Formats: sequence, C-alpha cells, structure tokens
Amino acid sequence: MNYLALLDSGIDSWNQWRQSHPDEICDLSGQNLSNGYFFGGNFCGVDFRGANLQRACFIGANFRGADLSDANLSGAYMSQAVLRGANLNGAILTDSHLNQADLRQTNLNPTQISEANTDQAQLPEFPTAA
Repeated sequence: MNYLALLDSGIDSWNQWRQSHPDEICDLSGQNLSNGYFFGGNFCGVDFRGANLQRACFIGANFRGADLSDANLSGAYMSQAVLRGANLNGAILTDSHLNQADLRQTNLNPTQISEANTDQAQLPEFPTAA
C-alpha cells in the first residue's frame, strides 16, 4: 500500500480508508509532509518517525498512539489535536501551535518544545521531586 499516495489524494479519502482499516499500521516514516493540510486527519497508530512535518496543519487531527519520534513538527498547527499516548521522543515542536491539544500520556522526553503555544493544552503529568 502506498500510504503517501493515499494521503496525497486528500484527507477525506485518507480518513475514509482509515475508517475501513483501523488496525493497519501505516508507515510514513521519513516522509516530507511539510506545509501539508491535514485538518481533522485520523493518524491513530501511524508511524511518522523522522518525518518532516514542519508548518503542516493538523488542527483537530487524531494521533492517538502514533510514533512521532524524531519528527520535525516545528511551526506545525496542532490545535485541538489528540496526541494521547503518542511517542514524541526526540521530536522538534519549536514554535508549534498546541493550544487545546491533548498531550496526556505522551512521551515528551527529550523533546524540543520551546516557543510552542500550549495554551489550554492537556499536558502529561511529570513526576515531582520529593
């Protein structure tokens, strides 16, 4: 299956296919999706390891359980996105827009998240020093 071609056919086509194939692991690792428009996309469990997602629009997208490790999400628009349970280990989130995003139960260590907008985001709980 050519997941990149499916995604290039439009987010509606992608979402319809994902609805019919919810358990299929989609590999978009290392792909360049920068500046793409993926508003409301279903990316549950998708492998985005090392992908270039700079300035892409993922507003309201669902990344539950996705692997975004080492992905470049700088400047990405991820407002209201669900990232619960996603792996963001080593991801670059500099200048990204994460307002109202659900980041609970995500792996953010180590992640570059400076200058990101996290207003009203649901952040993971970090252990406090005793």
